[in-house]
Amino acid sequence: MEYLEVFYYRHQNKETFKFSYLEQRIQKLTKENHFLYGYRKIHALISNAFSVGINKGARIMRKYGWNCIAKKKKFKKPGNPYEFF
Repeated sequence: MEYLEVFYYRHQNKETFKFSYLEQRIQKLTKENHFLYGYRKIHALISNAFSVGINKGARIMRKYGWNCIAKKKKFKKPGNPYEFF
């Protein structure tokens, strides 16, 4: 495939995208747990293997959209909250 001379070296030096080991580990844990764990739980699981800051894991999860997708539980409070006389 031929490229213009201006774009030849730009294309030649283009690196392929690869996840780092930490990103691969976070991705694996979030997919195994069906995106139910947040950054705190993921950090607890990762910190068993090696030392990493909690903000680093949160930043990676935010970057790739691997955040927790658990819905907020809805509940009804029994009874009337107020009684008017």
